[in-house]
Amino acid sequence: MRYFALLFLCLPLLGASFKLEVTEEEGKVITEIITTIYKNNVISLGFKQGHLRKLGDKLHHVNPLQFLGYIFSDPTLSKYMVSIAKSSFKFNGIVDGLAPELKKMKQGKALGEELPSFAVFIKVSPDPLEKEVKENDWRGFVRAIIAEQKSQQSTDPPKAEK
Repeated sequence: MRYFALLFLCLPLLGASFKLEVTEEEGKVITEIITTIYKNNVISLGFKQGHLRKLGDKLHHVNPLQFLGYIFSDPTLSKYMVSIAKSSFKFNGIVDGLAPELKKMKQGKALGEELPSFAVFIKVSPDPLEKEVKENDWRGFVRAIIAEQKSQQSTDPPKAEK
């Protein structure tokens, strides 16, 4: 936890800073994808598969950390991902779509460079994420984000009553 706090303070000094660069239109598409997957059961998703693929095609150019950063910086979408992660069919569909680009980013060293500031941006410790990246476990990577966000929420001081 101390490492995370120190990293949070030092990143701006090092010039490393993750910036969310998702356009309004891309954000709407990401929101529609995650919301549709969250609100529908596996059977009804089968009927929506074509529509979801078309939406996904609109995002092929979006960096997977930008995609995940958008989701995990939005409290509603983040909660939806917690629920989605309980269904391997739903969860694997999302993560498996991101995996090839995450692998390319890792091979090109971009993932290692962006990961610490990405973790700070979504308010999680980078250590568990780095472990999953080293193992090329992209499902584990996204599950680690979810677990870390839950952990951070449980250690946040309680909000004052109004």
